[in-house]
Amino acid sequence: MESNDSLLLNERTKEAEIRYAALIVEMNISYQNATRFLTFFNTWEKILMLRSMKMGRTKCKNVITNVLFKVETEHVVDNIQNTKFSYL
Repeated sequence: MESNDSLLLNERTKEAEIRYAALIVEMNISYQNATRFLTFFNTWEKILMLRSMKMGRTKCKNVITNVLFKVETEHVVDNIQNTKFSYL
């Protein structure tokens, strides 16, 4: 059984991976370069959580498709449903 510290690190790592994938999307960077950018950040910043992250192009694409896309789609649909539009 994992300790609380290990579970906390895993959760924070997952959150960091999602934020990293969002950064890749926001900056319009090809997900195929995700590993290259993460390697750069790992040499630049020696944070345990950052060093524990793993993000290749397949994982980056999957996080974008299965996590970020769903959240953003729900956000857009909610805005459309709750915004009043004029015919003029």
